[in-house]
Amino acid sequence: MEQKTTWFSKRPGSTILIGAKTSQLDLGMAGEMLIKQVIHAALGNDAAGIEEVQIGSSAFQKQFMVWAQDIDEADKLLTPSLQSALINWGKVPPLIKRTSSGTTIELKGIHLRKPDEITALAHLGELLL
Repeated sequence: MEQKTTWFSKRPGSTILIGAKTSQLDLGMAGEMLIKQVIHAALGNDAAGIEEVQIGSSAFQKQFMVWAQDIDEADKLLTPSLQSALINWGKVPPLIKRTSSGTTIELKGIHLRKPDEITALAHLGELLL
């Protein structure tokens, strides 16, 4: 059983993943290869050419990682407003995925119930449009 909240938009583009940094452990090339395999298993052809990119403020980079096919597209998507909203997100950090199918924000293990929580998710989605 899984609990998940998902916001979705049909606005597609090159693949970009934005998610919480899970570990500061440097596993080198083997670790990067493992991450790429997981991404490819999850995204299929949308994962072709995806690489981790270092963009955003230093405060953002401490908390989040960005994987993208095109660093310029990721830079356009990751506005200062979006970075600020993600840094200040009060719950489990969301996973943002943009692929050829559209854009999603996934909140795993969270069921939003309060109006202000739902409004915050909608605002985050608006920042991606």
